[in-house]
Order: sequence, then structure tokens, then C-alpha cells
Amino acid sequence: MLQDLRSGERLEQDDAQDWVEVVDGDVYALGTDPPRTPLCDGEAFLAGDRMLRALLPGPLPSTVPPHLDLAHRACELELSQDEARLSVGERHVVLRGEAVRVLRVYMDARTQTEEGWLGFTGAFSAWCALGGNPERSPDRLAWERGKIRARLSRAGVGSVEGLFEVRRVGPATEVRLALPPQRLHR
Repeated sequence: MLQDLRSGERLEQDDAQDWVEVVDGDVYALGTDPPRTPLCDGEAFLAGDRMLRALLPGPLPSTVPPHLDLAHRACELELSQDEARLSVGERHVVLRGEAVRVLRVYMDARTQTEEGWLGFTGAFSAWCALGGNPERSPDRLAWERGKIRARLSRAGVGSVEGLFEVRRVGPATEVRLALPPQRLHR
């Protein structure tokens, strides 16, 4: 992963963590201030008193733990009228705006029906009933779910791809919140 240019020594991932960190697949020299630029394969950089070269074979696992992780068994979602709070213990992330309405659609289905699955038409109808714009395309909810995952990811939340579950039933696609009903609160 790193090579000391003076000694020729190669530093593998465990030893390299003293000099670099990996965030979302990008490698950064430790101790650099924002705005930071990720290191490129073959790039030389000064780290303390060592001249190192980055040897990057491809995407690397993150060395920075997430702020909170949606896959944690204690992760909970609480909705109020104007905010959605995802939390694990004392750590939490708050979403506002359209994300609250979209999460409410899927939370209501998850807590009020046996399995919580919604097709695109049912989800769109529920979204409109909560004040969503009926002039929009039913595909709007897929875009909004992606936007929620992106906002959570930027906030340092892990396992965001698992917030929603998707399944095919014949030609139809259905979606539900992945969190079990006992971890959903109003």
C-alpha cells in the first residue's frame, strides 16, 4: 500500500494506517487539512520525516469508523412532524424536509401492515396523501430514497445502502424500510 522511498520498505495496510487514512475508498495522507485531495497510485508525499509513495491497487476498505451504522442492532428511527432522527445510543443524525415525508410513508407501511412492503403506486399514493406533489412522477420516491441515502452517507452514517429493502414480485417492484417495526417510533 505504501513504499518508503529512502529504504524501499513496503508498508502494508496495518502499518500504513500510521501515515494514511481511507475514507469512502479514497486514500489521504494523515495530518493534511481540508480541502484535501486523495492520493493517486504512484504519488509521492512527505509524511512526517518519511518520503512515501502510494501504491493503490484499487478501492480500499475505510479506516474511519462511521458516525453511526444503520446495520447496528440498536439503530432506531424516530419521526416527528418535521424531523427524522436515526440513532444508536447517544449518536444520532437528523434529517428534515422531504426526507421526513418519504420516511413516514415507509414507516407507516412497516408498522401498520404485516410485512411493510409497498409497490411504487401504493407508496406514491401514500406520499401524495401526506402532502407530496401529485404532479410528480411515481419515480420521484426512488429519487428521494437515493437522496436520503446520500445525505446519510455524507453525515458519516454507515450501511446506508441497507436502509430500504427492495424485492421483485412478478413484474412489480416493492420497497420497505429495513429496520424492524420495534425500532421505529413516532
